[in-house]
Amino acid sequence: RATISDDEGRFRLVALPVGTYVLHIDHPAFESAILGDVTIRLGGTTALPALRLKPKSTFEENVEVTARPVTIDPVSTEVGGTLSSSYYENVPVERNYQSIAALLPHVGVSYLGDDTNFAGSTGQENRYFIDGVDVTDPYRGIGGTSLPHDFVEEVEVRIGGFEAEYRSALGGIVNVVTPSGGERWAGKVFGYYAGDQFSGEALQGVTQLAMRDYQQYDAGVSFSGPIVRERLRCFVAYNPAFERSQREVPGTGYHTDDATVHRFAGKLTWQATPLHTLALTAVADPATRDAVGDTFVVFGTPISFENPDPLLRHIETGGNTVSVRGTHVWTPRLLLETEISRLTRKEVNEPSTDRGRQEPLFIDYPTGVWSGGSPIDVDVRSAQWTLGAKATWSRGAHELKAGLEYRENEAEVHLFSRKYARLAEGSYNEIVFWQNGSVHHRLPSAFVQDSWRIGEGLTLNAGLRWDGLSIVGSDGRVAQTIDGQWQPRVGFVYRPGAGDTQRVYGSAARYFQELMTQSPTLYHIEDSFQAVYLYDQDPTLDPPPLAQFEVPGYIRPAVDGLRGQGFDELTLGYERRIASRHRLGARGVYRTLRDAIEDATVGESFEAFWGNPGRGMLAEYPRPTREYRALEITFQRDGGTRLGYLLSYVWSQTRGNFPGLFDSDRMNPFANSNQQYDFLEQLVNADGELPNDRTHVFKASGFYRFDFGLNVGTSMVWESGTPLSEMGATVWGPTWYTFVQPRGSEGRTSSLVDLNVRLDYTFRRSASSRWHSRLILDVFHLFSERDPVDVDQVHYFNADENGNPINPNPTYGQPTRYFPPTTVRLGLEVSF
Repeated sequence: RATISDDEGRFRLVALPVGTYVLHIDHPAFESAILGDVTIRLGGTTALPALRLKPKSTFEENVEVTARPVTIDPVSTEVGGTLSSSYYENVPVERNYQSIAALLPHVGVSYLGDDTNFAGSTGQENRYFIDGVDVTDPYRGIGGTSLPHDFVEEVEVRIGGFEAEYRSALGGIVNVVTPSGGERWAGKVFGYYAGDQFSGEALQGVTQLAMRDYQQYDAGVSFSGPIVRERLRCFVAYNPAFERSQREVPGTGYHTDDATVHRFAGKLTWQATPLHTLALTAVADPATRDAVGDTFVVFGTPISFENPDPLLRHIETGGNTVSVRGTHVWTPRLLLETEISRLTRKEVNEPSTDRGRQEPLFIDYPTGVWSGGSPIDVDVRSAQWTLGAKATWSRGAHELKAGLEYRENEAEVHLFSRKYARLAEGSYNEIVFWQNGSVHHRLPSAFVQDSWRIGEGLTLNAGLRWDGLSIVGSDGRVAQTIDGQWQPRVGFVYRPGAGDTQRVYGSAARYFQELMTQSPTLYHIEDSFQAVYLYDQDPTLDPPPLAQFEVPGYIRPAVDGLRGQGFDELTLGYERRIASRHRLGARGVYRTLRDAIEDATVGESFEAFWGNPGRGMLAEYPRPTREYRALEITFQRDGGTRLGYLLSYVWSQTRGNFPGLFDSDRMNPFANSNQQYDFLEQLVNADGELPNDRTHVFKASGFYRFDFGLNVGTSMVWESGTPLSEMGATVWGPTWYTFVQPRGSEGRTSSLVDLNVRLDYTFRRSASSRWHSRLILDVFHLFSERDPVDVDQVHYFNADENGNPINPNPTYGQPTRYFPPTTVRLGLEVSF
């Protein structure tokens, strides 16, 4: 790649693939210069040190510049970070790239049933990208396409402060790039094993099943190289993984849980000309599981079972993504990027026994005994098309960027659920729900932004993004629109002094959620039904109900003025380069929720409607609130294959009455339609410290590689416990909890220390050989005390006619989950 500098000697090379480069500078009147070890990071801007060329003498020579490029990004205001494979392959991390983000500040492992939490948000508020393509589950937002980190060159995490071109997330964005292949063939074969014979004994909470005979096998192979030199390169990889264990269904014995996932990745990169590149990428992660205990949604806290059928499931998940992305450098100042992609996913969760298929679940809440059959049968097929283009134009001190994108999401749903429950002596209920049909989302978006360099030390970023939404119901007509999702984003970077060794930066931005397809299926599918029946005797004996509330399916009328769910954010930070490879940083982050989309019952019919709580039809409900305040301090060493480390401390506070798209109070994974706002009495005492609030979090990770081939890597987290609440139930039963005391006022779980260690040794055939093998030993949760990470916070299962709590929960206050025990994983890699 070549370009020409301007009159001031400034130049830009745009859209370079991730990697390490050598820069040649040539001028007829000056001696040529060579600058090596120029690292291009994912999603960042690499600035070079000021260079003064020597006038050309009689004897021409190349001047090799040994000064290293600065590590301060002169443009970006992002909260987050980038981790290269040379770092995370040397420290102990889980096999999936999504877990690598937890090494960074503001990112925490959740023990409540959702994905990794970012900056006070829940796990269903994140978005995941592979090679720039959104692979997030469009139905419920639960994770995205999984790949082992062996198939990834770099992981970029954006938590906030990012420009208008990036699609919004209420949590964080994880973007990875897969290898493109080089001009020589390379490959790797790897295998990993973990089992309970190398692990400590796990403790089971009241919501967990005892497990034994656990085994995990994980193997794979990857190849990359040229098909046509300097024109066509490829990367292909395959990784099957297997897990098997025996899990105890209390009262019925142990049953086999068997899971298999096949992960694929492939890329063809065609360099049509030196300035025009096309990349065809395909990734997939189909998975099947004969499961014990995964029932799609939490239905309660069982103590024992009369028969195992309620927990014996057959599950199919995963999908595939295909994309074509083009990079076209029309002139040194004009770049055009194009994308077309298609994602398909499925989520099947069905009973695996005849009794499970034929009988409903029966829960006896006073005794905690479950019996009967399946609580739910689910078959969801999702599809997503995305078409987009964006252009970047550099002109003088300005870099202008604009883009258009159109996305269409579809969900075809077949779901049936029936559940009986005994709430108390002479008090029963029955809940019935089904859906059959499909909804579509049409999601146009546009953005424009400018990065303006003012003088030598100040850069201003300003942009505006708009995201639209049209929901098409099962009748093929537009049922709901959200139009006013304008998102201004501004930021600045100021570099005082000389040498580009420090910067002050900040941003103000607005972000909106991309609505998942699950919640609209509740209100825009005709073939659907939901009902609650109350009885004074066992409903399996077919008595008449004392009361019944039925809602037949129909396409709900559009909600006037429906606002998107989003938040406003402010950030302010300082960063300084120390010596050649160290950085010290401090940053403050503030987030506040603007509006939420939820469903709630209205009037005496108790029919639920969709809307913004605190507005319109739901005006009697309090406005959802969530505020995240944080102060971050970091110290890290960049680059190098011998030594690297990252230290961080975050003080934070997460308060409000709305945990997020994942209902952490009830472990409900249905975004925008969970049980937080079903009844007004659920919002009494609901304001306080939210379930994922951790006041203090200290992290340390790093590695050191010795000359003789041994590497020692570690990652450690010390974090405060999470707040606890006392919860009861409404007259409708334990499905709809309320707060007996103010949220978060019942103490906290214990603080946690998580220490992980990696030891690996690299064998080489000879000093010049490209072949080498690596033995790996990972020890996770070293010295684990297996403390409780959550407890049963439901104190009462019912309420009398006056709303007073009755029917105490026998497991109230008991641990529901424990911190994992010490585990060991063995691995072998052979690379060339």
